[in-house]
Amino acid sequence: MKKVMISAIALMISSMSLTTVSATGFGGIRVVTMHNGDDKDDKGNENPSTGGPLVVYDNLRVTLTSDSEPINATITITGTKGNVMYCGQQTITPGGSTISVPDNADEKKSVIEVVTDYQRLHGYFK
Repeated sequence: MKKVMISAIALMISSMSLTTVSATGFGGIRVVTMHNGDDKDDKGNENPSTGGPLVVYDNLRVTLTSDSEPINATITITGTKGNVMYCGQQTITPGGSTISVPDNADEKKSVIEVVTDYQRLHGYFK
């Protein structure tokens, strides 16, 4: 039931502008704002990326959703202590691709990096 709910919310959010929902939580489900490391404003702050997958998560899973076509990517999720919690190849689809990455008492998800043939994006779990 929870997996279906996450996928449904990811699909709902994917039809909206990423910047309008970037800091919104949906009852334990949150959205990661993805950044292109080279895109900074005049004060040096990172601007949200306008392309790339939508990333939503809870304490157990991370769901990545592409806006139109499948995207092959390498996903790396690093924890609060710097340990790699997940690293692998994933095909990100419009229907959502879910990775099981549970938080635990010692370490929580901190940073996600998504690398495709065309871009390198990163985002921060809150």
